[in-house]
Amino acid sequence: MLSLNVDEATNNNNDKILNVIAQYYDEESEKIEITHLGSRKQNLATAADILDSLESILTEYELNWFQILSVLMDNCSTMRGVRGGVETLVREKNPNLLNVSGDTVHMVNNVSKALMKSVDQSVTAFASDLFYDIEESPKVQEVFAEIQLLMNVTTPKHLIRPISSRFLQMIEVTSRLVECIDVLLVYYFGFLSEEEKTGYRDIISQIFKNHQVSDEAQAAIILLQLSQAKQQKSTTSSERKDRILDHLFHNRRETITKLNLCRGLLCEFQGFVKVFQSESPLIHTLHSRMVDVTTQFVAMFIKPEHIPDKVTALVNLDVTDRNLHKSDKELGVGKYALADINKARIDKKCKHWVSQLYSDLHHGYMMAAQKMLKTLPLNNKMFMSLSVLDPAMASHSQASMALKNIAKQLPNLFTEEEMGELSAEVIKYTVDSDVMDFADEYSKEQRIDTGYWVKVFKLESFNEPRYPVLKKLVSSVLTIFSGPLIESTFNIMDDIVEKDRTKLTVKNYEAVAIVKSSLKRKNVKSTTMKVSRHMKKSCISAYSKYQKYLKEKKENEQAKRAEKLSTSIQQLRMEKAKRVSKLVKLKNRIVNRKRNHDVSQSSSKKGPWKRIKLM
Repeated sequence: MLSLNVDEATNNNNDKILNVIAQYYDEESEKIEITHLGSRKQNLATAADILDSLESILTEYELNWFQILSVLMDNCSTMRGVRGGVETLVREKNPNLLNVSGDTVHMVNNVSKALMKSVDQSVTAFASDLFYDIEESPKVQEVFAEIQLLMNVTTPKHLIRPISSRFLQMIEVTSRLVECIDVLLVYYFGFLSEEEKTGYRDIISQIFKNHQVSDEAQAAIILLQLSQAKQQKSTTSSERKDRILDHLFHNRRETITKLNLCRGLLCEFQGFVKVFQSESPLIHTLHSRMVDVTTQFVAMFIKPEHIPDKVTALVNLDVTDRNLHKSDKELGVGKYALADINKARIDKKCKHWVSQLYSDLHHGYMMAAQKMLKTLPLNNKMFMSLSVLDPAMASHSQASMALKNIAKQLPNLFTEEEMGELSAEVIKYTVDSDVMDFADEYSKEQRIDTGYWVKVFKLESFNEPRYPVLKKLVSSVLTIFSGPLIESTFNIMDDIVEKDRTKLTVKNYEAVAIVKSSLKRKNVKSTTMKVSRHMKKSCISAYSKYQKYLKEKKENEQAKRAEKLSTSIQQLRMEKAKRVSKLVKLKNRIVNRKRNHDVSQSSSKKGPWKRIKLM
């Protein structure tokens, strides 16, 4: 049994590529392994087309849908739509497919996006303006780097472009802006008017003092500022600079506070995302971590006494009830912005934007919490049951029942006799002293498969495996993906299909990706790998197969083209026949209309009796 992780992305050739990776238990290495199964060009990205591509990949490995335990996909309607999504179509092929919901990492990312969208969107716009104003021009890049060196910055830093699809990346974006804020103030000081400069000269002098900038370096910086100010600017560039100057100088305290607020709030989600992007099997911790991240987030604005302990009550919590909310002073603002907000609260000059910020925070928390409680699968019974795989649950009273419930969800994996054997094995498992010793020795830094379950699998009684059916169950469910590990395959795709190599076919990329995943799985590098005779034979065989594939591909294309040409002639004849038929009908209609008109005119000229006779 194996589980799949499926997703699509656009490569440098503007083709949509569908990638499929699989997770399975390898008897040889005795651990859960990941491999790249295949890739397909998927410019027609309907659910039916994606299903056809998946089936073609499975066919190459002689796999069928009943060997697929679960499929992890993102949460778009094409993939997970109830009426006609890929998951619905796959479930028709395998009704026993486990319900693993969608990609929880993407769900948390969308929650963070909803939070910051409601709190303040100006931070993202400000970061984008800075990036395009500095990083898009090589000359400006050089000037900005030189100013950093003159200000005694050891290693010049580049700004980071915000990417809307990876919203948690805003942590790095805002952290870099906070890190470079002094350099940015010095660089953009040269674009202020002479009247504005007098009001901010003290700030620049203090920055020079803090960075111990020498008089010679200050003079060099001023010359750079003057040279930049003289440059001609387009209307777009001028408008962008006006927005940047407004943020950096006129609303400096508000901007710095919001930058710190943004990176502080987003850090609340970063831990969850990082954990479930690792390659270790962590499906047994997914439910508890979802509950933890939800409870901790809700506690940012809801009074602790109103936060339920039970998951079912937590899901139904009315986060829009302002009576449950904390006061403005007690709202969570992350670990970076607290000092800035406390100082701004007692400053009358900041009163207008501080009060608005608190109002936006309340609204943002409500919107994000509603999305989180609605989308995260906190009530997923399978995830709850999988928590029993944790070594700490080995002797729990519910362990036996939970393991049997998991097995009931996999009728195509166990016979009735094996279900009976499993029932006996799980009873032994919950009281086995050897298992208790393994559980005590296990630490959370270890992998759950190699650090605990493999040891349980190796236990014997009278020279026979002690838990053969339990091994079959656990080794299967540990393959379930807990996060979108497929994202890394798209990074490989961008490395292979570069802008100057866009004509590389998907087959080339697929082959490289499969080889890379195989080498990684064996912990071998291509530079140190020893080439054996078997590998040489395999390479020769692969080359001959590839040549055969190219020949068959060419023949298939020619056959399709010939078929298309032959059908085109028939279709053209049919179209001509239809047109002739339409013209004949139109002509007959005109003739009949003219004839009726002539008859009516001739009848009107005759007397009434003759007209009756004519009728």
